[in-house]
Amino acid sequence: MHVSWISEIFRRFAVTECKDSSPLYESLSLNISKDDDLLRLCCYAAKGQPIPNLLYASVHYLLLKGGVHPLREYYPSLFKEPKQRIPILNGFKSHFAILIEPFCILFDKLSMQCKRVEN
Repeated sequence: MHVSWISEIFRRFAVTECKDSSPLYESLSLNISKDDDLLRLCCYAAKGQPIPNLLYASVHYLLLKGGVHPLREYYPSLFKEPKQRIPILNGFKSHFAILIEPFCILFDKLSMQCKRVEN
């Protein structure tokens, strides 16, 4: 997949799926749509898979499994009183600097599981 195509997917996801329902994912999606490093990482997704959903599910899963990162504080399922201020993209990116290998393995597994369900 081409990075410009994935960028458009994140931009559309922010506008059509997250606007007025998830300020966190709306903000992250708009910022990710402009970040070549994260867009290249998303190239690991299997063709036809919902890339933003896989990305956010992977991050949430890794945080649920004990990943220690300030990003936890924005998730109601992980923090009793989640922060309301939208984090800057660097905080989101730093999560991958620490967990890039497990993320890629998980991202690939989630892509494959989704593919099996579709078939």
